[in-house]
Amino acid sequence: MTAQQRSADVVIVGAGISGSLLAALLADQDLAVTVLEQRYQRPRDGRFAGIVTDSDFDALGLGRPPVDDLQPLQRVTAFTFQNGVTPPGREISGAYAIRHDDLLTWLRSIARDGGIILEQAATVMEWRWQDGAVAGVVTEPDATQWDARVVVLADESDPRLAEEPGLRPDWPPTQLMHIAKQHFEQRIEQHIEQREDRRPTLDEARVGRFFSSRTTLEQTGFGMLIPWKTTSTLAVVMRLEDEMTSSRHISEFVDEVRLHPAIAPAIDSLDPGAFVTEVVPIGGVAHPPRLSGDGVLILSDAVGLTHPLNRDGLSANVDVVKVAAATILDAGRAGDFSSISLSRFDERVRALVIDPLRHRAETASLPVDSAWPVTTRFQPLADLGHAYRAVDSDDARRRAVGQRPVSLRKRLEGLGRRIRHGD
Repeated sequence: MTAQQRSADVVIVGAGISGSLLAALLADQDLAVTVLEQRYQRPRDGRFAGIVTDSDFDALGLGRPPVDDLQPLQRVTAFTFQNGVTPPGREISGAYAIRHDDLLTWLRSIARDGGIILEQAATVMEWRWQDGAVAGVVTEPDATQWDARVVVLADESDPRLAEEPGLRPDWPPTQLMHIAKQHFEQRIEQHIEQREDRRPTLDEARVGRFFSSRTTLEQTGFGMLIPWKTTSTLAVVMRLEDEMTSSRHISEFVDEVRLHPAIAPAIDSLDPGAFVTEVVPIGGVAHPPRLSGDGVLILSDAVGLTHPLNRDGLSANVDVVKVAAATILDAGRAGDFSSISLSRFDERVRALVIDPLRHRAETASLPVDSAWPVTTRFQPLADLGHAYRAVDSDDARRRAVGQRPVSLRKRLEGLGRRIRHGD
């Protein structure tokens, strides 16, 4: 075999959280697994923090990251911007903040220790086909041909790769979320002086804040502030359709949030750092996409099941990736990676992930076509869902009596009338 041709039973494209998690779950199994650390865009800033929980770790059965990488959260406050009141929050246990890089380092170390190969800077350029089925990929920069029994498209993979095998759904703006995240860090002089009066208190460093807000054009935005030791991550989201039909950019929402009395005290002693925006689909509950084909599975954001506010932690990733690992192991034992065999992945995701999420959204009177996954393992994310229901209470009442929700056009017309009349 030449240096330009290599093989593996499983090739995972994308070494982000989902790809690294799948590799860790497949470690020490009777399969040869290679992860290609594809970079089709600028690398994700690893300083952003996400949420992980004890029940996440229990479900995975992989142990847990080093204690120094975890920041326990002792209280979570959920509120809306409308009333300006910050409730005291409730005590929680078993929830932690962790930086994106630290979570990846832990997962990749498990994978490597279990015999998984991680190939860095291997960008997939095209598919390899055999008899109409995916048979591998070709990577740059050296045109290496990878033979594989199954290729998995995970996060950090180029979403365009999913088009050719027919696994890239055409998500409309109503099922896309625009995310903005800003990293805040301790000032340099604080590291030197260690002045207690300029550092976040221990209480502030252990309080997560989840919020919802009506913008000036009555769109609903959401966000959370995740503290990690002497830094914090502020994440906000708006539905892309709402942003497209207004003159308001999500960066303005971030500026507004930073000044809110429930947020400002936690970050006023920190300097703003990296700022990023992303667009991700959230329609996987209402409109489950196709997830498998002959010799291929998809785990990336295109599935539409990742919680947009917790992309640097663990959310629906745990459930979907566990199902993917079980499907791959079953197919390996049977020696069958055909579309019929791998379609069990679609069936299991619908039965074990999508249907329960759909039921929860319907039970809570949330619009299923715009709700994203809310996991039972981290209840504060459910609190965010309740806040969503609160700010959308008018639409909820209309649905309850069989009326259609007020359209964005009507809301804009109403706003125009109020402006003309000076209300």
